[in-house]
Amino acid sequence: MSTADIAALTECSRPTVNSWLRKHDIKLRSKRGVWNAARRERNRVALDERRKDPEFNRKVSEAASKKMTERWDDPEFVEHVKRLGSERMKKKWEDPEFYEHMCKENSRTLKEKWKNPEFREKQRKMLSERSKEWWKDPEYRERVTERSKKLWEDDEYREMMSKKAKEQWADLEYYQYMTDVVNEHWADPENRESVSGENSVHWRGGKSFEPYTPDFNFEFKEYIRNREGRCCFLCGKAADENGTRLDVHHIDYDKENTTEENCVALCKKCHTDTNHTRKKWKVYLNARLAETYILT
Repeated sequence: MSTADIAALTECSRPTVNSWLRKHDIKLRSKRGVWNAARRERNRVALDERRKDPEFNRKVSEAASKKMTERWDDPEFVEHVKRLGSERMKKKWEDPEFYEHMCKENSRTLKEKWKNPEFREKQRKMLSERSKEWWKDPEYRERVTERSKKLWEDDEYREMMSKKAKEQWADLEYYQYMTDVVNEHWADPENRESVSGENSVHWRGGKSFEPYTPDFNFEFKEYIRNREGRCCFLCGKAADENGTRLDVHHIDYDKENTTEENCVALCKKCHTDTNHTRKKWKVYLNARLAETYILT
C-alpha cells in the first residue's frame, strides 16, 4: 500500500502521512523498491498463465533436467553435494531427539510396509543380490568378518543377540518360515555350493580335512570319555541322551596336540558351539579343566 492510498483512507494529506511514519520510525520503501515489487508481481502472474500451457511445462522440465544432468556429470559438484549432505545429516543424527524420532518412525513405517508380501519379497531379492555382489569383494568380506568377530567377543552383545534370536524362534510362524527358506535354499545345488567349502565364512583353509595324530585313537578317546564320567564336560548330558558316543574336542583346535590337558568330551551340540568364538572357548575350557582336575 502506498502513502497515497493511506492518505485517501485516513482523509489527510500525504505529507501528514509521511510525518507520522517518520515519527513512529516506520521506514518507507523507495520508488525503485515499489517498482521492483510491482514488476515481480506482474512476472508471477504472467508465469502462472504460461504454466497452464502443457508444452511450456514440458520445455521447462527438459531444460531443467538437461542442466541437472550436466551438473551431476561434474565430479567436483557430485563430491560437493555428497560432502554437504553428509555434514548436514551427521549434525542431525547427533541430536538425540532426532535420532530417537527417526528410529521409531523408520521402525513403524517398515513394519507397515513389511506386512505387504510383494514388498517383502522385493526387498529380500534386492538385499540378497546386493549382498552377493558385495561379498565377492575380498576386502569387503574381510572387513565385515573382522567387525563381526569383534562384536561377538562382547558378552553383552552376544547376550542381546541370543535373547532376540530366542524370542524370534519361539514364534512358530517364524520358525516354520525360516525352516522352509533354509530347505528351499539348500535344495538348490548352486546355493549349496556358494556356502560350502572355500565359500563358507567358517573356512579355515581345509583344516578339518587334516589327519589326526596316531595317538588320537579309540583308547585315548575312551579314556577322556570315562574321565568325564561319560557325560558332556560343558552341559552334563549323558552319552545315552546324546544318541551316540561323546565327541572328544581339542581345546586349542590343534589336531597334533593330543594330550589329556588339551582334550575334553563334549556332546554334539556343545561341540558345534565351540566352533564359534574359538578364543573365548579356549580360555574358558582351559580354566575349567584346570579347576576340575588339576586344582582338585
